[in-house]
Formats: sequence, structure tokens, C-alpha cells
Amino acid sequence: MLALAENGQTDRALALVEQAINEESTKGALFFKLRRIEIHELAGNKAEANKFLATMNESEVPAALIEHFRTLKKRLADSR
Repeated sequence: MLALAENGQTDRALALVEQAINEESTKGALFFKLRRIEIHELAGNKAEANKFLATMNESEVPAALIEHFRTLKKRLADSR
């Protein structure tokens, strides 16, 4: 999905992410929600990335993804 976004196919990448979010369990969906934020960031769409990031609480992020979440959050905060 990130490869698609990196190659300018942002709409396709986002469509795949949305499909995965709808099909996954709660924990799996959180991974794809983070991926959606990254795709928006890669596309230069920081406002959308921050909008979706604001809908997530750190307390709901599984331990396996918490460092990734924090890094993404810091990176977006630094780019403002």
C-alpha cells in the first residue's frame, strides 16, 4: 500500500486501506488506520493525516504498534 502511494497511486492505496479497515478485527484495523495516516503523509496531505491521527487514542493502540504510533505522531507534529 505504501509502495502504491510512493508511486503516485494514492487513491488506490487509500481504497485498499479502507477495504482492509472494514474487513479486519479491531486490532488489525488499527494497523491499517496507521497505514492510512502514512499514505496521506506521503502524499503531502498533512492536514488529512493529522485529522485521522486525532481520531486515535494512544490507549487503544496495541503494544506492538505503540512505538510506530508515537513516531508517526511526532513526525507529523514536527512537520507543522
